Amino acid sequence: MSAVEIVEGTAPAPHNRIDYAEIVDVFNKTYVGGKFRIPKVYNVTLFRNNLLRRGLTADDISVYQRGDHCYIQRLSDAVMN
Repeated sequence: MSAVEIVEGTAPAPHNRIDYAEIVDVFNKTYVGGKFRIPKVYNVTLFRNNLLRRGLTADDISVYQRGDHCYIQRLSDAVMN
């Protein structure tokens, strides 16, 4: 049995790429306590960890998903790189 399978019809759409440069720009312009949203991400835990690697701590940012959106809230005046 082969692991390769021929698919009839159309293939599913690829996942949307996350534009981290735009997220950094919007985050740094957001006031402390403010939040913004982006389309739903595939794995919110991995996404949160990627944001934390940009010079933040868990006390600086809150990331969660509700419905079809991912919300990012700025909790301190720390700057994301």
